[in-house]
Amino acid sequence: VWQQGETAMREILFRGKRVDNGEWVYGYYVLRKRPYFKDKGVNVEHLIYDNKDNLHMNKDWKGNKKTTFVTLGASNHTAHDRAEHDYYATEPKAAEELLKVESFSGSIWENACGEGHLAEPMIKSGYKVICTDLIERGYGKGGVDFFICNKSLGDNIVTNPPYSKALEWVKHSLELIEDGKKVAMFLPIQFLESESRIDLFKKKPPVRIWVAAKRLLCGMNGDFSAKDKHGNIIYDKDGKVKRMSSAKCYAWFVWEKGNYNNSPVVGWINT
Repeated sequence: VWQQGETAMREILFRGKRVDNGEWVYGYYVLRKRPYFKDKGVNVEHLIYDNKDNLHMNKDWKGNKKTTFVTLGASNHTAHDRAEHDYYATEPKAAEELLKVESFSGSIWENACGEGHLAEPMIKSGYKVICTDLIERGYGKGGVDFFICNKSLGDNIVTNPPYSKALEWVKHSLELIEDGKKVAMFLPIQFLESESRIDLFKKKPPVRIWVAAKRLLCGMNGDFSAKDKHGNIIYDKDGKVKRMSSAKCYAWFVWEKGNYNNSPVVGWINT
C-alpha cells in the first residue's frame, strides 16, 4: 500500500537469490522514494513484490547480508530457472551474420553444437563442420568432453559455449588450433568485463569483435518462443507462437591464433 508522499520510481521483473539461505524470489523489483523528516532528506527503498503484489522483502542497502540478493537476469529470463546444463541455443541467424564478415580456412569444429542451430548455416555455406557436445541432444556426436580433448577435431572452432565456462573454453580452444586458424565465440558483450578475463585480453586479444546491432536470440533449452510470467507460451492474434524478446546484447569474439599484436577491431552485424 502506497502512503501519502511516496513515489514509485522504477519497476522491473526480477529474479534473485538470497545469500543467507539460498531461497529464490520472483517478482517485481521496485525503487521507491519515501520522505522522512526534513533533516533526513529523502530515503530510497528497494522492494521486492511478488506476482500478487504482496511485499516479499524490504531490501537493506546498508550491508545487511541477510537481505542481500544476487541479481541473475532481467526481462523474460527472470521468471524461469536456468537451462539445464546451461544450454541456451543460438538462433541460426547469428551464424549467418558471422559468415557475412568472416571466412574460415579449412574445417570448423562446433564443440557445443546443441541441436545444430549454428552448425546448419555453416554447413549450408559449404563448410565441413564437425559437431560434438557433452550432452546427447540428437545432433552431432554426444558425450564428448571438450576439456579432455588434446587435439582439435577441426581447423577452426566456432561455437556458443556455456557462459559459465566461456573463459576456459576460449583458452583451451586457442591451445588446440594451429597458428593462423580462428576461434569464434558467440558471447554476451559483458564478456569484455571482469578482472578474471583481463589477462586473456592483454596477452591474447581477439582480432575482431562483431557486435549485434539488433538483438540476436539465445533460447533456453532450444526454445525461442515468448513466455508470460508463468512460463506459458504467448501467441499472436493469428494463433502463431510469438518469438521471445531479449534484453541482452551479444557479439562474436574472433581470435586468430598467433595474431595478438594489435587491439581488436570492433564492427557491427545484424544492422
